[in-house]
Amino acid sequence: MNPFLLLKELFFMLYPYAISRENVNGHRVWIAKSLHLKGCVAQGDTRLEAIKELESNEIAWLETARMLHIPQSN
Repeated sequence: MNPFLLLKELFFMLYPYAISRENVNGHRVWIAKSLHLKGCVAQGDTRLEAIKELESNEIAWLETARMLHIPQSN
């Protein structure tokens, strides 16, 4: 089974994202970044953790934008 298809079934992502593995303070972490919501990023020890965190961060980003009347990306 294609692991990407499995990820798409586990998470409801509102926007496309990029994911990469990076070294942060000597620790290897996965970084997930929204391609449409400026500054909306997440990190985790695994790809799944980073994507799950990004899913939550997208919702928080959108709620904050609505409260502050900031135009949202489409």
